[in-house]
Amino acid sequence: MKEIKLLFVCVENSCRSQMAEGWAKEFSRQAGLDFIKAYSAGSNPSNKVNFQAVKVMQEAGVDISGAFSKGFADLAQKDIDIAVTLGCQDTCPYLPSDKHLRWDIEDPKGGSVDDFRRVRDIIKEKVKTLIKELFYQTQSGGEIMERSFDDALNKLNDDILKMAALAEEAICKSVESLKNQDKKLAQAVIDDDKRIDELEITVEEGAIDLLALQQPMARDLRFITTGMKINAELERIADLAVNIAQRVLDVADKPLIKPLIDIPKLAEVSRKMVKGAIDAFVKRSEDLARRVILMDPEADCLRNKIYDELINDYMIKDGTTAPRAVPLILIARHLERICDHAGYIAADVIYMIKAKVVKHHPERLKNNHS
Repeated sequence: MKEIKLLFVCVENSCRSQMAEGWAKEFSRQAGLDFIKAYSAGSNPSNKVNFQAVKVMQEAGVDISGAFSKGFADLAQKDIDIAVTLGCQDTCPYLPSDKHLRWDIEDPKGGSVDDFRRVRDIIKEKVKTLIKELFYQTQSGGEIMERSFDDALNKLNDDILKMAALAEEAICKSVESLKNQDKKLAQAVIDDDKRIDELEITVEEGAIDLLALQQPMARDLRFITTGMKINAELERIADLAVNIAQRVLDVADKPLIKPLIDIPKLAEVSRKMVKGAIDAFVKRSEDLARRVILMDPEADCLRNKIYDELINDYMIKDGTTAPRAVPLILIARHLERICDHAGYIAADVIYMIKAKVVKHHPERLKNNHS
C-alpha cells in the first residue's frame, strides 16, 4: 500500500508539531495503519523539545522524550502528502505537498502546565480526526484494511472482557466487605470505580470508531453494537457494586441486625449470572445465555425473602432497627439489579448470535427455533 506522509509544522518544532507527530504515530499504531508516516519540523528549530510538552504527552501515555527539534533541511528527501501548519502563520515557508492544512493553535510556550494540557488535547482531537479521514478515504478507494479491522475487533473484545473482570471483582469485594464489616475494602471498591469508568469510555470510543470507519454489516455489526450494550451494562453493574460498598460504610460501625444468610446466597446468584453471561459472550453460546436469563426468578425470590424478613420480622416489630435494616434492604435491591443487568447481557448475546430479540420476551426462550 502506498505510504501517506504527514508533516506537522510550527515555528520551533519544540511543542505543538512534536505533540501532533506523537499523536499521529500513536493513533496510526493503535489502528495498525503502518502506511501512515508522521514527521514534524520547524521554520526556526530550537534544537530541543519543550520539557512541558514531553511531560503532558507522557501523562496521556505518549512518549516523545526521544524526539528532537528539526528544520526543513532534515526532511529534504521526503515527498510530503499532507502538510499541517499549527499556528506559525506567515513564519512558515511554502511547503511542497499534495495537500496543505492550517490549524491555528495557540503556542503554549511560557504558559502553565494546564495551558500545555489544553493544547495537547486540542491537537489530539484534530490529529485523531485526520487519521480517521485518511483511513476512511483509503477504504473508499477499495483498499479494505482487513487486518486492522480484525485487530480492532479483537481489541474491542479484549477490552470488554477486562471490563467484565473488573465488574466481577467489584461485586465480590463489595459483598466481602459486608460480610467482614471491612470499611477499607468497601472504600477500595468505591475508589476503583474510576478505572472502570475510564475503560467504559475506551470501549465506547473504540466501538464508535469501528462503526464510523468500517461501516460493518451483519455479524460484525451485531458484535459491535452488542459490545456497546454489554459495556454499558457492565459499567452499571460496577456502579451497583459501588452502591453496595457505600451501604457497607453506613453499617460497618454497627452490629449486624441478623446473621447474613440470604444476602450471600443472592450475591452468589448475581456472581454466577454475570460470569455466565460473559461466558456466553466469549463462547458465543445461546444455550449458556438462555440459562442465565432463566436464573432471574431465583434472584427475585431471594430478594423478596430478604425484604419480607427485614421488614416484617424486624422493622415493623421494632422501628429502632430501621437504620440497620434499610441498608441491607438496599443491598438486596442492588444485588437483584445486578442479576437483571446480567440477564440483559445474556439477551444481547442471543441477539448477537442469532439476530433474535428475547429481551422483554421470555416466551421466546422456550423455542430454540423461533
